[in-house]
Amino acid sequence: MGHPVYDVNATDEDAGSYGYVMYGLTGGAEDKFAIDPNTGIITVNGTLDREKKPSYTLTIQAYDNHDAEGNSKSSREQIEVKLLDINDNDPYFDKMMYNAEVFEDEAIGDSVKQITAKDDDVGNNQVITYSFNPGTNGTDYFTVDSENGEIFVNSSLKGHLGKYYLELNATDRGNPPRSNTTNVYVDVKDVNDHKPVFVALEGQISVAENATIGTKVTVINATDEDVGSNGDVTFSITPGSNQESSLPFNISRDGIVRTNGTLDRETKASYTIRVEATDGGEPKLNSFKDVTIYVRDVNDKPPVFARNTESIMVLEEERSNNSIATLTATDEDENAIICYFIVGPLPSEEVKRVFNLDKTTGELVLRKKLDRESKDKHTLVISATNICDQTPPDTNFNEASKHLMKLEVNVVDINDNSPRFKKKSFTAGVTKDSEEGFEVLSLKEHVTDLDIGNNSILTFYLDEASVNFSAGLKEELNNTVPFAIDPNTGVVKTSVYFQAETQGYVDFHVYVNDTGGKSDYATVSIYLVSAIEQVKIVVIGNKESFKKNRDSFAEFLSNVTGAIVTVDKLLTHEKIQGAVDSGPRTDVYIHAVDRNTKKVLTSKALIRLLDQNVDKLEKFYTDYLVVEVKEYEAVQPTNSPLLEPLKLGLMITGLILLLLLLIIIAMFFTARRKYQRKLKAATALSYGAPDELNRVDPVPGTNLHTFEGSNPIWLEQNFENEWPEEDEADVDSRSVESNDSNNSLDDNAIKDTEEGFGDERYMTSDLMDDFDHKIPPSQVANSDIYLMAALKEHEDTKHMNNLNKEYGRDDPYINGVIPDGVNHRISMNSDNSYNDLGEFTTFDPVTGTLLLNGMQTTEI
Repeated sequence: MGHPVYDVNATDEDAGSYGYVMYGLTGGAEDKFAIDPNTGIITVNGTLDREKKPSYTLTIQAYDNHDAEGNSKSSREQIEVKLLDINDNDPYFDKMMYNAEVFEDEAIGDSVKQITAKDDDVGNNQVITYSFNPGTNGTDYFTVDSENGEIFVNSSLKGHLGKYYLELNATDRGNPPRSNTTNVYVDVKDVNDHKPVFVALEGQISVAENATIGTKVTVINATDEDVGSNGDVTFSITPGSNQESSLPFNISRDGIVRTNGTLDRETKASYTIRVEATDGGEPKLNSFKDVTIYVRDVNDKPPVFARNTESIMVLEEERSNNSIATLTATDEDENAIICYFIVGPLPSEEVKRVFNLDKTTGELVLRKKLDRESKDKHTLVISATNICDQTPPDTNFNEASKHLMKLEVNVVDINDNSPRFKKKSFTAGVTKDSEEGFEVLSLKEHVTDLDIGNNSILTFYLDEASVNFSAGLKEELNNTVPFAIDPNTGVVKTSVYFQAETQGYVDFHVYVNDTGGKSDYATVSIYLVSAIEQVKIVVIGNKESFKKNRDSFAEFLSNVTGAIVTVDKLLTHEKIQGAVDSGPRTDVYIHAVDRNTKKVLTSKALIRLLDQNVDKLEKFYTDYLVVEVKEYEAVQPTNSPLLEPLKLGLMITGLILLLLLLIIIAMFFTARRKYQRKLKAATALSYGAPDELNRVDPVPGTNLHTFEGSNPIWLEQNFENEWPEEDEADVDSRSVESNDSNNSLDDNAIKDTEEGFGDERYMTSDLMDDFDHKIPPSQVANSDIYLMAALKEHEDTKHMNNLNKEYGRDDPYINGVIPDGVNHRISMNSDNSYNDLGEFTTFDPVTGTLLLNGMQTTEI
């Protein structure tokens, strides 16, 4: 409605109201279309159906000066509105059901029937595609042409007689497409392509020589694999090559051979008749069989069975007309003919409807299939007699009668029944503190299989493809299915540990299979519940007795509350200490799920529901012996047997890690201290040149420098190398000494002292002898640089002696003193000249040392 169709535009050359054009619509289509009088826009004003009327002719009137009566001019114009098709019609068939017939010998590709559908739409909306809906019993044998709906034979029909059902689907090519279906029944007819086949006759066919005319001699049986009239077999006696022209027998159409004259065994002991079996097909097919009938003596001893109680096993669903046993009796009479009849138990009609006993051969044949689930054992009373033309009267088994046999037919089970769940959906709950492997639900007790033995062995499995998680639960569980099922017991167990904050539910299908591949499935919904969502109901009786009523218990509460109530677990009720012993009780823990939201109700909400329906629950509480209903009380969890070893392992691991941390810290500080010492040693010479050293600290005697690294020559050669190894005592002593304010090797830094003027410099060192114990040995080991200063001064002294020689003093060290006999203190100038600063130096010729202001030196 209101959809614009066309914009009409008319012009008028007049001015003012004479030139103002208005529009109107005439022509009988006003109920379908409307025109705006001012704008001329035509719109849809009613329901349009192209299939009923594909187009409309509209008359448009344009007029001016509409307010002046009789002075308005107008013009008319017709337009045709064609309706475009939309796919609003389903394809349809002329009939709701079609029938077709085809013979079983039709070749693959032969046409069966063509069925077409119609569609009132046009274009692609009218183009129809045909197909069969799957799931019917005829799709394996027939196919349909998708373009024209012609049905063809798709598979050999040989032996596949009967009616086949097809659902023919017609779908148009509209967008979206529309479709319709019809039912097609194809009757596969039998072709008369099988001859009758005689049922084998075991043993002799005989008749007593005193048999009267019309006595029944035997029954000829034949089978035909065709069906219907093609399988109907009639019998007749036809002349044979060695057959007399006149016989004392005749045969009915149904194969009963009777006497037709008198018999004299002494004249003729046997007769051979040719029996013709003819079916009812077109053309008729026939078979021939020669049957010999013996004339026997009249005897006075009945036949007897060697054992008058027998038992046989027969598979259920054994095909009808199959032989299951052959009975044999003996007769003391000569040439005795024994016939067998079913005579009991009373009444024998029921047994005879199931079994057929060939009286002459003793062959026991099934008339119909056996069903063990309906009856697992059949008892027959068989009579053996020489009188074959008379059926013995029915009787019960008498062990004293040797001509009677009690035959027990035990039906052996086959796997012809599928396991069945007693209901199609199960609901259960599991608390979030449940450990992995917790048994949530046992399904085996809810499955029945009418078969027995190996055929009733059940296997369960969980279809992971059917698992459905509530919102957010799948991601929280990392796409892991939180439940598993024991394939043998059908017990659903948890397969993960749930977090305390985990909530929601999981739906999945559980299949049950028997050993024959037959199966059934049910839907299982398991909700994650917490303590605040469970209600404890205390009932009188033990757990085992309550299990029988577990399902009805939950079902009744569900019906009353309107929620889905599930029994989560059963616990033996613990008696309160000091309370009177009132017999066993059971704690029944339940939870409830809102049917609409699928959310678990809190225990308070569930108890509130129960309270609201207390009038409906009075009889329920009485029937189920309910004594208390209360909110769930969390039970303090007991320590798991694995918890203590786990704690001990964690403690040991923690101690080991702590010990390793302490060792690493100790190694770090030790390495740091060594590195600092090496750093100090490497920077010891950064404060002055060796030839300008002037140390404040006293220098030990040179005879103390007797270990590696302390000799001045070694120092000069290896000053850049690694600092020598130190024992712990030295390190400890220096560590103590380094606690002063400087805490550095800077104490050994060289201090220059300038005296005099110009370039003249001198250096003084306070030396001490070897036996001065004020300096500890550890400092001596690190005072090589002081020794270098002393050696430098010693070199200067030698240089001074050379100068004395230059001045005429040939022996400056006579008697250990300078020739003037006075010890002098000298200073060296930059040009290697010297200044005599007075008495200072003494030479010891015994030790070979020079005493400089008390310092003892050694000449290298």
